[in-house]
Amino acid sequence: MDPRFNKVRKRWYATHGSGSVRQEKYFKTKKEAVLWLASKTTASGELTQPDYPIKELAKQYLESLSERSLSHTRDVKLCIEEIIDTFNLSTLRDVTPQVGEQIKSHYRDLVSPSRINKKVGFLKSLMNYACKVGYIALNPLRNIDKVPVRHKEKRALLSWEIEEILTVANEVDPGMHKILIMLFNTGMRRNEAITLEWENIDFTKSMVRIYDKPHVVIQGEPFRCKRESRRVIPLKAVVTDMLAEKDKNTRWIFQNSEGNHMYNNFYRRFKKILAQTSIQRQEEVSIHTTRHTWISQMLHSGVPLKVVSVLAGHRNLTTTQKYAHLVGDAESLHLNINRMPDFGGCDKMRQKDAEQVAKK
Repeated sequence: MDPRFNKVRKRWYATHGSGSVRQEKYFKTKKEAVLWLASKTTASGELTQPDYPIKELAKQYLESLSERSLSHTRDVKLCIEEIIDTFNLSTLRDVTPQVGEQIKSHYRDLVSPSRINKKVGFLKSLMNYACKVGYIALNPLRNIDKVPVRHKEKRALLSWEIEEILTVANEVDPGMHKILIMLFNTGMRRNEAITLEWENIDFTKSMVRIYDKPHVVIQGEPFRCKRESRRVIPLKAVVTDMLAEKDKNTRWIFQNSEGNHMYNNFYRRFKKILAQTSIQRQEEVSIHTTRHTWISQMLHSGVPLKVVSVLAGHRNLTTTQKYAHLVGDAESLHLNINRMPDFGGCDKMRQKDAEQVAKK
């Protein structure tokens, strides 16, 4: 039975079971009532509406994603519609573990492993929503394993590589040179940097604020920060000096010749600069590499992991910890290790101790 609203108590209530095992409970919101009813349904192993139309469920699920970006919602919609049509799914009863395995098998030679996992993941999320609202008891895809994915290792640039990129940029594309100074010194994501307006900058405190901008449209949708990425980043002197030289009468801090933000051709301009450097393995370098480099430099400089995570706009420390292998090259790692005492060399340690005592 669906939750109902009691006008006298001004509360939502839901009932489960019948006769002597009938349970009834009141809630402040309909959502709380739905979740309680779903938990009772799951615990009892009862299938409430296995013949519910899956297209209708998909419509409700997409409406629940209103807080997510338009591109994500569009991706989910197209993917779920494709799966429903390809595998002739009409009701929730049709979604079985076998369907999950068929999806993996069908797309094995058509798309990348990560894309296969995304397709299965979208359908799994849809079925989780069905559990949440009480249409089914358990997600039939809950035990479907992901296809193994070989992740590309993140790369961080060395100091001389950064300087060479900035030198070439200053010669061939001064506009890109300025925004690269911002990226290398703040760790911003590309869209966070290109949508910067002067109101984002606090020159008094030497800070830049990153937040959502519903009035800024990129590829047909309002600009939104990644979740938990709204933050404040301190600005180094090299950045504030660069900003002080720029014209303050423009809308965008970094803009193209037409007065718009630099989204179009941004990647191509960066690759053109990169091609004129002596950096090796250029296929591994992208605009996002500036962010990897900034995070690794922060960690290498001894900045606490939690601080780096907050400044980078990561949701949790686990994401930041993935950059640990980027911290410095072999030479700098050896330099740091050599600062430690030589444990195990007893004779040498006694000699060092004697020298220190003699100096005192």
